[in-house]
Amino acid sequence: MTAQERKAIFAMCRDLHIDEDNRHALIYGVTGKESLTELNDSETKAVIHELMERMKLHNRSAPLENLAVDTPQCIGSKNIVS
Repeated sequence: MTAQERKAIFAMCRDLHIDEDNRHALIYGVTGKESLTELNDSETKAVIHELMERMKLHNRSAPLENLAVDTPQCIGSKNIVS
């Protein structure tokens, strides 16, 4: 695991209000291992993927006034794809 990946995991956990015990539970649930130090590259990427999916759900519930003006969520029910 790179230092950048480790920082990303801790930052996403902080943003999602995941404390140390729940971080260990998440890692165990995704990889079967209890600590970041035990993870190989593919397990690290799986944990990051899980956290990114949770970030999507977390951000999805954000009020519209907190979203940037040009995001698809603010355009309305029509998603414009180029």
